[in-house]
Amino acid sequence: MRPLKRMIVISLLAAILSISAYISIPLSFSTVPFTLQSLMLMIIALSMPISISFYTVGLYLLLGLIGLPVFSNGTAGLPVLFGPTGGYLFGFLLSTVVIGFIKEKLDYFFGYFIAALLGGVVVVYICGVLGLMFVLNIDFNRAFTIGVIPFIPFDLIKVLVSSVFVYNSRNIFKRILKK
Repeated sequence: MRPLKRMIVISLLAAILSISAYISIPLSFSTVPFTLQSLMLMIIALSMPISISFYTVGLYLLLGLIGLPVFSNGTAGLPVLFGPTGGYLFGFLLSTVVIGFIKEKLDYFFGYFIAALLGGVVVVYICGVLGLMFVLNIDFNRAFTIGVIPFIPFDLIKVLVSSVFVYNSRNIFKRILKK
């Protein structure tokens, strides 16, 4: 892929990821809101090579760091990146590598499903729980209770939706990536 096209694709995907953060539902029982960011993250990581999805999430985090309101509920800055949801945001970056690696090894629907489940959910949960423990000074059980358990059903649906969508659209994504 030519460098200019690559930059355009990364920028557009970062914009889409930013928009997905605005679809946010605050939950009374958790400091972590329900958003569509993780669904979009899984779609990006399943449909693009690791380098593109990694740079997309890196650009997204950079935009939020410099103050553009790209995180959930239009938030931005260091307080968000190092606040209760920061672990999840940094987990997004690591998850692109995990999803991409698994997807490249298992290039069929079940492989996409496993990649989204392990990379898009488990990796993000691990980073998120660690972030909650550190920032809120709480134990693992409390962090797991507020930062994982409420989201499991939603995230399993996101795994299924992203896997089906990308698998059924894989030829379209291959055409985007040509040249």
